[in-house]
Amino acid sequence: MNTELDKNDPYSTFRYFSRIVSADTKDNIENNWKKIKDYYMRFVEWYQDRELYHKIGYLVSIDYININTLYSNSSKMKKNEFREYLNSQIKDSLNNIDFSMLSYGDSKDNINIKKVLLLYNILTMLRNEKDNSHFPFDLYKKDNWDIEHITSIKESIPQKPDSRRDWLADVQLYIDDTLPDANVLKSRIKKCNTDNEQEFNDLFEDIVAHFNYYVKSDDEINGLSNLTLLDSHTNRSYKNAVFPIKRKTIIDRDKSGSFIPIGTKNVFLKYFSEYPPRISFWTQDDRNKYDEDLRNILNEYMEVNND
Repeated sequence: MNTELDKNDPYSTFRYFSRIVSADTKDNIENNWKKIKDYYMRFVEWYQDRELYHKIGYLVSIDYININTLYSNSSKMKKNEFREYLNSQIKDSLNNIDFSMLSYGDSKDNINIKKVLLLYNILTMLRNEKDNSHFPFDLYKKDNWDIEHITSIKESIPQKPDSRRDWLADVQLYIDDTLPDANVLKSRIKKCNTDNEQEFNDLFEDIVAHFNYYVKSDDEINGLSNLTLLDSHTNRSYKNAVFPIKRKTIIDRDKSGSFIPIGTKNVFLKYFSEYPPRISFWTQDDRNKYDEDLRNILNEYMEVNND
């Protein structure tokens, strides 16, 4: 009898058990039903225990270990042993990652950055004992969450004249008058011929530089302390945006009920900033404090060179 699940059949699970029930004895049916109840009770236990839910969810989401293996191993261990086992698996999943060398661009690095940022968000949630929320791993998978630059990069340039005009109209509201290039930029924005690619590109680079005024070096743009996790829909909705527009978009989506990872929310709500914060900028000080938080949170599971 074929008992394999057919992934292309939406009723495959039903047919699987139907074949077992129709072909088996009463005792075997009762044994199979007991197995189903055991699975159900174990999964309910994992869901209700936020630590287990999040750590198991992390390991399964990054395809490091499958749920069957976790279930099998948990059946052989006491609860404390299973918790230690999960911690060791998380450490092993990060074993070959050099925290200090992570930089956006290389495909292998990008995969590792996603792992690190996902774990960072999960551990940040777990640190708040009063928080009863559960990280939505289903959305993480379905919505194609990816890595987002916090402050602007020069590579994402609007290509069409209409898009260029819209981009300039958005950014001119946030030009900081206290910076030395503010008046010149405002004048250039008003006069810019968006049909002229070179003219716009030159202005685009100078505006990005304006909003990166408080970042020490362009070399740090792709570093981990300028990266966060974001769903693809939100990412597309503000493509090419400078920091204050990204911030406004994040706040609006949070107000509408969209799930924003806590690490991403903390970044754009200026959680790491000294008071009063520079709302329109992701400053070097912000980055340093974000980097410090990343290291403090992840230190238990990976080498972060946190002297």
